[in-house]
Amino acid sequence: QLRLDPEEEWYRSMSRELSTIDGRRLRRERIAVEHTLARVGAIQGQRTRFRGRAKNQFELERVAVVNNLYILNRQAA
Repeated sequence: QLRLDPEEEWYRSMSRELSTIDGRRLRRERIAVEHTLARVGAIQGQRTRFRGRAKNQFELERVAVVNNLYILNRQAA
């Protein structure tokens, strides 16, 4: 018996999209966003540290500043 992943159709549509020039261009644009979100996750972690929206918003802004410093340091090198 063969079972397909529930997301199989999505995987196939992504594969078809990557086989076109426009699809590859769109994916390249998204890479910058994905890397930024990955960096935020690496710095902050996967869970919130505080209770309350204001404290967590401040924490996210702090992490964004740290991420920007990483980027500036990399560009200066």
